[in-house]
Amino acid sequence: MATIQERVKVLENFPLIDEQQTLEGPSLAIGFDSDSSVNYEDRAAFETKWGEELETMAKFKEISTQGEYYIHLIYTYRSCSKCLPQAGANDPNRDEILRATIQILEPEIAKLKNFMNFQREAIAFLCDEARKMAAPGPNKKDIFSESFIWCFIKLLDLFATLDAVKNMKASLQNDFAAYKRASYQPNQDAVENKMFGLFLATQNSIMNELKTEAQKIPNFDEIFALMLNQCALFLEEERYLLPSEKHCLLRVLPSVLFVLDGPEGSPYNAFKSKRINIPRIAKLVKKYPIFPLYGDMQVTLEQLIKRSPHFDEKIWGPPVVDSKTAQEYELLYQIASVRTAYNEYLAKFTGMTSEIAKC
Repeated sequence: MATIQERVKVLENFPLIDEQQTLEGPSLAIGFDSDSSVNYEDRAAFETKWGEELETMAKFKEISTQGEYYIHLIYTYRSCSKCLPQAGANDPNRDEILRATIQILEPEIAKLKNFMNFQREAIAFLCDEARKMAAPGPNKKDIFSESFIWCFIKLLDLFATLDAVKNMKASLQNDFAAYKRASYQPNQDAVENKMFGLFLATQNSIMNELKTEAQKIPNFDEIFALMLNQCALFLEEERYLLPSEKHCLLRVLPSVLFVLDGPEGSPYNAFKSKRINIPRIAKLVKKYPIFPLYGDMQVTLEQLIKRSPHFDEKIWGPPVVDSKTAQEYELLYQIASVRTAYNEYLAKFTGMTSEIAKC
């Protein structure tokens, strides 16, 4: 036992060469705990011109929190219907199997319907706020805080992420189809079930609905161009702290362009708008061609841009990624440096273990 304690003491005092910063601060005599998640509850205590914005930002945060729950729900969703027995037409236990199927699937379908209602209400809220911002009149504000616009950007990122996660989950449609087969009978939910089935089956249904509702707003392009330009500015000046914030800005770029770009024959053409500098956006997209979407999902940014109906390669420029940019993303170019770093660390680690064994 004495030998073990001596060895532990040696390890405590041995200088490890790991080139890592010491993040642990010194122990303080007085402890304190800070909490910044008050959601602007103190806004009523101060009379400022930002009071209305703060109230809206609090609502944005509540919606974002709900949205995170649904992202986790959809991303981790696994099909229940595959595990259930199929009831044949002549099966003597048919009714019992169908009742059990409904009992198992009904709670899951209820969660998914809540998800559909949530995205609809969230889109309505965002469009209402955009309508207030774009409304002409003597009381119209010409300046909005960056924090306020950032709330819009985060909510747009939420919609884009929810859409992408929903698109890859065929299990949602499979479970709903099994539920309909088990409970097929005319009822008052027939219209809702039809809408729900279309919502699950349609690719990009969330962003399509947002686009449809947003383009009903007079001068909507002014507000969404403001969001797009703030994203570009923050990326150019690296005004983000965490990788998640950077990826949020990248995800919103194609989403805003998609919303701004109307169908063929529409007066809304994002690629010819005077409010948007397309070469500026193209430069950012080519700088970050591939980025994380959510979890283990990744996406090519330019492919999202090409969803826009008025995408023009002549205005956008050639899609070829140069070799210098490719070296930052392709693992093939990183193997030599990774192997060198591994060999260097292995040599240091072997040396340290030899020194500890001599102590």
